[in-house]
Amino acid sequence: MLALVLLPVIWRLIRSIPPAPRVRQFPAVTFLMKVSPSTETVLKAPLWLILLRLFAVAVFILALSQPTYHPNIENPVEGSAVFIMENSWSSAHNFEIQKQRLKEKARAVHQNGYNVSIVTTAPSEDGFHKILLDSFSAARTDEFIEALTPYPWKVDYSKVGTIMKNNDLIHMPHIVWLHDGILH
Repeated sequence: MLALVLLPVIWRLIRSIPPAPRVRQFPAVTFLMKVSPSTETVLKAPLWLILLRLFAVAVFILALSQPTYHPNIENPVEGSAVFIMENSWSSAHNFEIQKQRLKEKARAVHQNGYNVSIVTTAPSEDGFHKILLDSFSAARTDEFIEALTPYPWKVDYSKVGTIMKNNDLIHMPHIVWLHDGILH
């Protein structure tokens, strides 16, 4: 019975001094050690595979660049035209080039004997959009275009649409938007 009292002490000794671990090899490692490499890597890929990979990379790069199609801008507009001129903060970097394009297009319309209307997208300091309605005079149109300047505030495109509806410009045969190239 006295040995029963020593049972917790024996249990503590067994727990504090564990038996030595057994050495065993893991079966998967043994299996891998026996396998010899039978596959060889090709040092040179076939030409068709290289071309296919280059084509896939080129398509991927083109997709990331978001290409857009711009029809030939040099064709003159036949008939009366409304030009919407982007004059917000984002168009300032190429505004003079856009003004030159607008002049060329307006002259082409005038040479064909039609009228030109111009609407700006950003309001001026007084809060009103600059509008030129039904101009048959190339000189008057050039003066108007030369007076255009970009403004450093955001554009309200719904206001441009309202101006076009109120002045009955949405029924013109040609509407040309000279924009800054940025999706707003």
